Amino acid sequence: FALTDLSFDIFQFETSFEIGFDSVSIIMSFIAYELMVNPDCQTKLQSEIDELNEKVDGKPVNYNQIQGMKYMDQVVCETLRKWPSPVVDRLVVYNSPFRLKM
Repeated sequence: FALTDLSFDIFQFETSFEIGFDSVSIIMSFIAYELMVNPDCQTKLQSEIDELNEKVDGKPVNYNQIQGMKYMDQVVCETLRKWPSPVVDRLVVYNSPFRLKM
């Protein structure tokens, strides 16, 4: 492979990573905002987090335990409903014929 192919692959990875990071950070900002303006929701979510912390007794929380947090799921879903993630349009400027590598 040529150095330009490797550079393009690295560019594609970095761009994809940044796009994903941007949308997650935006949604997290809106979640923080919604919890700030709705202190009763913040208190209820904090209670659910505290209950999980007591349940795991200082051990790390795993994916399945987070998936079991019903109120957390409701907070995330409601935030996504109120603040849908923005669509980011990207323009490809790499002008080269497309070839499949086998």
